[in-house]
Amino acid sequence: MAVQTAGPYTISERVSSSVWKAQDTRNGKVVALKILSKQLPKDPARRDALLREARVSAALYHTFVVPILEVNIVGDNLVMAMEWLEVVPLSSLAGELPLDRDRFVTIAYEVVDALKFLHLRGLVHGNVNPDSIMMTNRRQVRLGGFNAGNLLRRDASYSAYHQKGGDPKCVAYMAPEQITGETADARTDVFSAGVVMYELAAGRIPWPATEAGEIARTIVEGQPASPKSVNPSIDPAVLNVLGRSLFKDPSRRFKDAKALLEEIAKIDPEAARAANDVTTRIVGGASETAVARREAILLLADVADHEQLVAADPDAAAKAAARMQQVLGESVYLFDGKVIDPFGPRLVAELPNVEAALNAARKGEFDFSPSQQVATPIRVRLLLHAGPVSPKEGTPAGEGITKGLEVLSQLLPSQLMLSEDFVRKGRGNVRLRDAGARAGVKLFSIVGGEPDIEFDESAGAAEEIDAAAITELGGADPMPEDALPAAAPSRRRTGWWIAAALVVLACIAGAVFLSTRPEEAARPREVSPVVQPAPPVHNVVLEPFTVEATDPGITNRANGVRLATAEILRHTAGVRVEPSEDAVRVSGRIINGQAGTEFVPTVGPVIGRAVAMTDSSAAVAALVQHVAAQLRISAPALPSAPVLNDFVDALAAREAGDSTRTAQAFSGAAQAAPDFLPLQLAAFEYFSGRGMAAEAAYSGSRVVALDPKNAGVARKVASAALEGGNLSAALAAFGAILKTNPADPETLMQVARFSAAVADAAKFNAALKRLSRVDKRVVTVHAPDLLLAAGKIETAVQQYYDIEADVPNNPKLALKIGRIAVLRRSVPIAELELGKLRQLDPVYAAPLLQAYLAAEKRDASAAKAALEKAGLSMTAADDYWTSAAEVHAMLEDGAAAVTALEKAVGRAEPTGRYILSNPLFSYLHNDPRFQPLRERIAAQDAEIRTALSKIPL
Repeated sequence: MAVQTAGPYTISERVSSSVWKAQDTRNGKVVALKILSKQLPKDPARRDALLREARVSAALYHTFVVPILEVNIVGDNLVMAMEWLEVVPLSSLAGELPLDRDRFVTIAYEVVDALKFLHLRGLVHGNVNPDSIMMTNRRQVRLGGFNAGNLLRRDASYSAYHQKGGDPKCVAYMAPEQITGETADARTDVFSAGVVMYELAAGRIPWPATEAGEIARTIVEGQPASPKSVNPSIDPAVLNVLGRSLFKDPSRRFKDAKALLEEIAKIDPEAARAANDVTTRIVGGASETAVARREAILLLADVADHEQLVAADPDAAAKAAARMQQVLGESVYLFDGKVIDPFGPRLVAELPNVEAALNAARKGEFDFSPSQQVATPIRVRLLLHAGPVSPKEGTPAGEGITKGLEVLSQLLPSQLMLSEDFVRKGRGNVRLRDAGARAGVKLFSIVGGEPDIEFDESAGAAEEIDAAAITELGGADPMPEDALPAAAPSRRRTGWWIAAALVVLACIAGAVFLSTRPEEAARPREVSPVVQPAPPVHNVVLEPFTVEATDPGITNRANGVRLATAEILRHTAGVRVEPSEDAVRVSGRIINGQAGTEFVPTVGPVIGRAVAMTDSSAAVAALVQHVAAQLRISAPALPSAPVLNDFVDALAAREAGDSTRTAQAFSGAAQAAPDFLPLQLAAFEYFSGRGMAAEAAYSGSRVVALDPKNAGVARKVASAALEGGNLSAALAAFGAILKTNPADPETLMQVARFSAAVADAAKFNAALKRLSRVDKRVVTVHAPDLLLAAGKIETAVQQYYDIEADVPNNPKLALKIGRIAVLRRSVPIAELELGKLRQLDPVYAAPLLQAYLAAEKRDASAAKAALEKAGLSMTAADDYWTSAAEVHAMLEDGAAAVTALEKAVGRAEPTGRYILSNPLFSYLHNDPRFQPLRERIAAQDAEIRTALSKIPL
């Protein structure tokens, strides 16, 4: 007999009308192959679109859902490959029905939990019955029954009855709206699940008829039999759940599976908890391999061009991967996460919750932005994902990781992406933009601005029903059901009349009550404050202007006006500059009018009054005011015309690539308008990107003062200020961050560093106390730092040893001990710490300690090479130049040591007291270049103390 094949699959046997057992020839895996559609569009573009839609819908990874491995086109068929499981349908439990209370809750909870997962993804199953619910030999649920109807349905109004009207086993579990062809939604699945639960609890379906047509009529027109008449011992709480699931009117059922699941959990919290915490087993072939499996929140990352780097320069590839692991590993540990695989070319980390994952990932995105990398930038791809994981002996495994890494491999570097599975877990306080799909998974990116307003959709939920009132399910629905369900409008009208009558009765009752209680009526009552709804936020998009005037250079000015208006509107209340389908189109025309060159603002279809474009500021003001008038918002305050003109010129020059003119225009405008936030923010971004530290520090400090909640900018300001030696601006930025987030670990560590530098023990200890909840493996400051800053090395090292006994894997601590060991001539201890650092921090700390060891051996070339290697990876939190000065001093290279100290002071490394008290530098005190350093250190100490006094801890 010839072997049957379907694409990469070899067919072995037919399981049902549309499902075959097959083997994937690519990996030898046994799968269940199901035909979703035999009628694919002929047009290639439409076929591709259909395939993409099916793949997005089929990206389902849940403990109680049949694992879907792939959706693809084979010939003219759309097929779905599922993991082959040794299962039996739920209908096989017929001989065990009715189930006891605990078993009922366990199965019901698992079924509805799977439906909840689908509903959160916007999918309606529409085919819930005992044949689509399967049980493993571990007696755990796997929901299947996926088909083109529930994966590809574009219109929720359809009739499943017309497809399966002759099959009593299918019709018996349909909701009334499925039979009558009305709209199906999550409440449809609630009804079908209710029928399944009724059968589990009562031992039979709720409809007495046996023919498909008669069953359909009973569902639409009749009432279900009372479960107590079948099973008198049924739990009243179970009865309540069944009653609220089986209302013919969808509006009276549980609104979705989530609401139903919460009610099931109340029946028996222990049984529900056991179902929720179940440890599943991954089934492969005929055997089962026990693997701890759980739903996890994941941060995945890799170096985008790692394979090319390996081919071109294996050493550079290893360094890039190690740096990626180190930086992101620190972010993960800062927010209480754990790295599952810390040594491979890809990072796989698990975070405890959505907020922690967002914080860790956004910090990683910031750290790997080109502006934050001092050496050759590492191009890192980042993805937040969620799904099942089952690590084996520390090796990442599980469907969540497999799918996440597949998506990650198709992303672009330098931008964090969030999968739909992650967003379903939560979104934190961020706004998201649709970013398309990769590998069949829908993606989102984070956009700036204010967080979206979340609306409570619980209003109008189904009313609570007294358990006693539904002893007979037939009495649960007071409305007559002589025929098919009545149209919704008539019910709404009835509801309004009833509501009006209730209001009148309430008013009469209130008047009678007040007339009989005059002392109560006279007593003043507290009035609850009226909460005003948040004002609407309008999306706008700035489109290119139409230029009809003939003035030379007018096109460039027009572009500047458009860019300046966009920056101003970004910081205007009630406006969000963001492209979307409903965005208001903002534009303008520059024409030759009666007054010469004129500007005509346009907002949507409304054309504003033309104004003489005597300069750029006139056009900006006209357009901003026209937008405010049309959107009915307050127009923002604008600076003087000269400042606006400089702002426009700076943006136009930046767009044209004229760096000299851009810098001049930004500098003049920033000094002239210190309180104009859009200008200062644009100037800061430009100056910091160009390495203009002093200018960036000034504009950055103004941004921090004007927008103290902008923690992202505050971090950039602090980094730029430290590079430029502007301690006041850096510490002010740290203070602004702590006002928004008093527990920000990175900022607290920086504050502690500077507190130790000036012996501010109170501030240092306060910061250390707040850091006590942070993972000790990533904390970079330690109690002995106060002693070390004062030059008391011998006392400090003993305390460092005590800390290391409890925290053996902290790279910063290992570096401190290693450095001190070299200075104390304890080379064996330093070599032990070096062995740790080669694993913990191979790109910065390890080569830096190697430089110390090479200097101890008087190997100048090796020491300088190691210093250079470490310098490529230093960050604003590293005292690199102070260490470099020590290495040069050990090599007795006084000139290089003083040069390194000048860079340390210029970079505002908080090591002044250490430098002045360090015996290694004592012979440099007579160097003419050292005396100015002493004066600068004294000035910096005073500056640090003043700035720290303004940071409350």
